[in-house]
This record gives sequence, C-alpha cells and structure tokens, in this order.
Amino acid sequence: LRSMQGPGTAHAQAGPSGSLHGRVLCGYQGWFCAENDASSCGWRHWFHAGELAPAFDLWPDMTDLSDGELYPIPFVNDEGANAKVFSSCNPATVDRHFQWMQENSIDGVFLQRFISELSIPTLKRFRDTVSVLVGKSCEKYGRVFAIMYDVSGSRSETVCAEILSDWSVLAEQLTSSSS
Repeated sequence: LRSMQGPGTAHAQAGPSGSLHGRVLCGYQGWFCAENDASSCGWRHWFHAGELAPAFDLWPDMTDLSDGELYPIPFVNDEGANAKVFSSCNPATVDRHFQWMQENSIDGVFLQRFISELSIPTLKRFRDTVSVLVGKSCEKYGRVFAIMYDVSGSRSETVCAEILSDWSVLAEQLTSSSS
C-alpha cells in the first residue's frame, strides 16, 4: 500500500467512478438493528435471538453519534445511565460511517448481503434499506461500494439462482448512480 496523501484524497492508482481498480475497500456488514428503529428486527446482532445476552465482542465508541442515532438498551453504563447502541438502519449513522471513510481515505466498501436472510421478508426489507442508505451515502461522500454475497447457510442447489434473482432487482435499484 502506498501512503495516503491526506484525508479524503483519492489514491494514486484509483480507477474512475464505478471502478474498484486501485481502491481501498473495507467490509461493511450493516447488520445492527435496534428496538424502535426502522428495521422492525429488534436487537438483531446486538443480542442473541430471544435473550438479552450480548452478541458482540467490543463495545463501539459512539461519542460522535447524535442522540437521534442512539438507542437505549436495558443495561446501565458506568455512570448508571442506560447504555446505548446504534442502528445500521438509521440514515444519519450510515451517513456518518461514510463521512468517516472519506476523512480517512477509505474509498468504499463491500456491502455484505446474506443469502440465507433474503427469503425472510423482514430481513430482506432491512437489507434492501441498508443497501439504499449505503448507495446514498456513497454518492454524498464520493465513495464506492460493491455487493458481497455471503452464502453461508445457503443450499448449493439454489444459491446461484438466489444470487441472480436478488442481483437483478438490486441492479435496477442501485446502479443508476456513479457509486
């Protein structure tokens, strides 16, 4: 890797908009949900299904997030107040993540889509929403993204058809922009 020229600058060998050539990309799961967010998926990925047992290893630093991006959980922090988490379904939070990427010379992301979730209407809506939010934030901050399908838990007999079916819908929804 070459050293960066400064925050938000393009890499020397980066290809044109719409190209991944020469770009620095990170994985982006976009899988955190919160009670009362737009996902209707509860505390998905924060807690194990049906329990309030944490499903994450490290507590994220949320000091830069606004009150509108924080969701109180039924645990208290060191100050005795309800601890709070973020949601990947909150436009302001996704926007903030891509602003941070711009500020730190990260060109974009591989947005993860889980094939095993796409047959569950609530989870598919959530994944579609996150995909649209990522696309809008990429446009706003001059970042790029690509879809990365996670096929774990998929049936080998149907996985190719599922990817092709999902991609044909996504391509119509998401490829009208340069991101």
